[in-house]
Amino acid sequence: RRGAGAPAGTDLFVRTPAERAGLARAIADAPRWLDPIADAGVHIVLEAPKPVFALHPFACAETWHRWNPECRGGFDIPRPDVERYRAPTLQALQGLALATPRSSVWDPLPALCSASTCSALHQGRPLFFDGDHLSPYGNLVLLPGFAAALAAIDHRPQPTRR
Repeated sequence: RRGAGAPAGTDLFVRTPAERAGLARAIADAPRWLDPIADAGVHIVLEAPKPVFALHPFACAETWHRWNPECRGGFDIPRPDVERYRAPTLQALQGLALATPRSSVWDPLPALCSASTCSALHQGRPLFFDGDHLSPYGNLVLLPGFAAALAAIDHRPQPTRR
């Protein structure tokens, strides 16, 4: 899959060596930030990555903006592409959740995507303000799933790690 302006043969869903190195540094640094929170007895919810769109859905949803070349790519991304792009980050978050007491990963993807497609629109309304930030409507779409994930957290005191 190639985006507008990307060199021929460029796969926008493959991480560069610099991106992979940055992810490795973030994974190594995460316990420094997460451990004190977990040790204080707080449950940590790590959010799995949401889709990233090449267009600004909030603007492109408006009829007078559809002529903009940025809107040509459309509102949909194949879900397998999204899952492939986020796989290294999701794997890292799952590893951190396993290694950190009182932590879990919440995945917004099921609420944002069908089995085959991730769309920037839901029922004709933009889920995203720009390429990677939810609109207020997008937050409302995610609220029931996030509230259910919070309700499922075991709130009993857990032993601290030493």
